Amino acid sequence: EFRRVLFRSFGLNEHACSEIYFSDSENTSSLKQEIEDHFLDFKVQSHNEINETLYKMIQSEKLAVTLIMIMIIIISAFNVISSVVMLVIEKENDIKTLKFLGLNNKGAQSVFFKNGLLLNGIGLFIGSTIGTVLIILQKNLALIKVGGMNLAYPVEISGSNYIIILGTGLIVAVLSSYLSSLAARRL
Repeated sequence: EFRRVLFRSFGLNEHACSEIYFSDSENTSSLKQEIEDHFLDFKVQSHNEINETLYKMIQSEKLAVTLIMIMIIIISAFNVISSVVMLVIEKENDIKTLKFLGLNNKGAQSVFFKNGLLLNGIGLFIGSTIGTVLIILQKNLALIKVGGMNLAYPVEISGSNYIIILGTGLIVAVLSSYLSSLAARRL
């Protein structure tokens, strides 16, 4: 009976849905529980619970995109390795001249290791900058739409994504620079 009176007072029929927006998004679970305790006949669901499939799909797409970005970083490492090895081959005579002047193998390796780190660092900076600009453009201009709908594809700038991509990039940078600098040590 209370339910019918409540719906009539708001001018709604019995099967209507209502939404409540909270200004404090951190306490939604406690607020949801409080509403459920007050109105026992009502089914209370959060936005995530109503669109559970959509959120699961977005989370799986987020994981897939992160893995694709990591693969791109690893593939780009092979470009850096080949670039530094080609530089070592190109500068072979110069390295031999420097060795006659007192440069040891470790010093020659250090030069090319730093060169590889510089190449990787510039690539990480440019890639991160372009990615951030594209995310900002997507958020503000909705360049990419969700297939079959007129909704902007949801994107978000997250510190954890930067940590994952930059961390992977730095690990790959050090490994690829070290491996490619070994070619200078062999001369």
